Amino acid sequence: GGSWVPHDGPPVAVRALATSQGAPVAIYAGGIALAPGAPQLFVSPDAATWSPVATFAGPTDLGNEITAIVVDPVDPRRIWVGFRHPDYVMFSGDRGATWTRRTSGLGAGSVTSIVRDPANAAARKFFIGCFLQGAAAPSRAVAFDQPPTIEGALRGPGPD
Repeated sequence: GGSWVPHDGPPVAVRALATSQGAPVAIYAGGIALAPGAPQLFVSPDAATWSPVATFAGPTDLGNEITAIVVDPVDPRRIWVGFRHPDYVMFSGDRGATWTRRTSGLGAGSVTSIVRDPANAAARKFFIGCFLQGAAAPSRAVAFDQPPTIEGALRGPGPD
């Protein structure tokens, strides 16, 4: 067995983590901002030093809560971030320098997770889990294309 080595995390209430594969190493941490206007997404090369990546608008002065992060295993410049507040996924093709909202086909629900399909990594196929607000919906696969678009989502009923 191994042991855990504690590190100081970024200045955010962490809700999601993701890493790039290969060099350069990038560890992303996202969650709830600790102060109004503060970033919700940070990156680190070593889990010891953290740099802010982005601040995202949301329904409160703390912005939106990041709930999921995925880094493209083929191209680590490509990052997707999911949010708690409905109908919200952001995409960056340049390691977080610029962001584009990607929500077509997602539906109105909180994103709970984003994972890649291990059988289709080269095709950049991912799955998104989300809670719909008060209604059940069928499950569908999510495909990210060039440029990425969301074609569907794995959906479940939202909390009562």
